[in-house]
Amino acid sequence: MEEQASGAQAVVQAMERMRELVQSSTSSSTELAASSDQMSKMSQGLLDSMDGFALHSNETTRERSNDRSSDRSSDRTSDSAPASGKAARSAAAGSR
Repeated sequence: MEEQASGAQAVVQAMERMRELVQSSTSSSTELAASSDQMSKMSQGLLDSMDGFALHSNETTRERSNDRSSDRSSDRTSDSAPASGKAARSAAAGSR
């Protein structure tokens, strides 16, 4: 009789532990679903915000950089001093 009581107690404890695990799992799943929904909304908001920006190809960007550096060089006096600072970096970037 004592063996049956001990076995029954073990089953009750196992069932209680399973109930706790299921409850914890359900709670975690609910929290994860809410986080997923929030992240999805944030992602959509970011995409909507990015719609206002236009992207240009690298070639277009290089052409604009070259146009700017040629505009700067025409503004310089006729002396042939080497470019320095920002103008030099811009010209170097355009020649790549």
